[in-house]
Amino acid sequence: MSSSIDDVHMDIDLADSEKPEEELESLLEKSANIHAVDTLNETKIPKKTSRTLSTNKEKVQMKNNKSNSHEKREQAETYADMKAQLRREREDERLQELKGKADDATAEYNHQKTKIESRQTRENLKLKAKESRIQKKKDLDNLHEKERSRRLQQQIDALQKKLKNDADEKIKSQSKNI
Repeated sequence: MSSSIDDVHMDIDLADSEKPEEELESLLEKSANIHAVDTLNETKIPKKTSRTLSTNKEKVQMKNNKSNSHEKREQAETYADMKAQLRREREDERLQELKGKADDATAEYNHQKTKIESRQTRENLKLKAKESRIQKKKDLDNLHEKERSRRLQQQIDALQKKLKNDADEKIKSQSKNI
C-alpha cells in the first residue's frame, strides 16, 4: 500500500508546479484517505469494520482511477488535437510549396510557349517573305516573257507584212514586165 502513497506524494510533488490549487487539495485529500486506510489496516479491526474499510479503500482507489483515466483521456485528446493541428500545418505548408512549384512550372511553360510561338511567327514571316519574293520573281519573269513574246510577235508581224509587201511588189513588177 505504501507504493500508492508514494505515487500520490510523487503526484503532489509534480503538481506543485503544474496543477491549480483545487487539484492540489484533491491530491492531499487522496493522500490523507490512503494514509488513514493504511493506518486502519495495520491495526486489529473486527472483520465487519475491516470489510467496510476495505470497501472505502476500493471506493477511493476507484475514484482515483476514474479521475486519472479522465485526465489521461483529456491528455490523449489534447495530444491528438495537437498532432492533428501539426499534421494540418505540415499539409498546408506542403500544399503551399506544391502550389509555388506549380506556379513556377506554369510560368516556365508559358514562357517556353511564348518563345516557341514567337519563333514560329518569325519563321512564318520569313517563309511568307520568301514566298512573296518567289511570287514576285515569277510574276516578273511572266511579265518579261509576255513582253518578249509580244515583241517577237510584232517582229513576226512586221516581217510577214514586209514579206507580203515584197511579194506584192515582185508580183507587180513581174506583171509590169509581162
